Amino acid sequence: MADSQKTPGVQGLASSETDVAKDLIVAEYNNLYAERFKRLDIRLQLTQFALTVLGVLLTVGFSVKNVILIYAYPLFVLVLSITYLTNAIELRRINKYIRTSIEPRVKKAGDEAPFGRYTLQRAPAPSREPFGLFQFGTLGEVGAKLLFLLSAVIAVLAGKLAAQLYGGDNATFFWLACIVTAGIGVLLFLVSSDDQ
Repeated sequence: MADSQKTPGVQGLASSETDVAKDLIVAEYNNLYAERFKRLDIRLQLTQFALTVLGVLLTVGFSVKNVILIYAYPLFVLVLSITYLTNAIELRRINKYIRTSIEPRVKKAGDEAPFGRYTLQRAPAPSREPFGLFQFGTLGEVGAKLLFLLSAVIAVLAGKLAAQLYGGDNATFFWLACIVTAGIGVLLFLVSSDDQ
């Protein structure tokens, strides 16, 4: 009789431990899901910031007739591009961890959304085959990468125009801005942001 009294307590304890483990998994999922949206927001803010700074530097550079200020923009975009790629890599790691480590532990057969919302496992991840040497990624990533690259090209061309209009054409700054802009293109399109 003593054994039968212990059994319900042990089962209750095991059930309680299972509930705690599942609660911890759900809490981890919710935290990572929230961080995922924060990283997406950071990416959007980086692109908005790049466009804002381009407008400010072009306006101030043409107003005060300072070509070097306009040529400095590609260096700024280089820093933003590195930040963007780092953020993209971390976002993919979070997505992969959720898909491979969290969802399989709580997903039951036939259950499409174990957490009551859209899950990352619902649709298979699109294959990102490189096109030659180029690493494209999703359409949103390509758009943001092109925005960074084209804004740097616009700054170089605007700097060259300002140098011709106002004089003081310094070939060193022009070629340095061209080299940095080419480096941005290499960084964004030849360096993969996949974490494979």
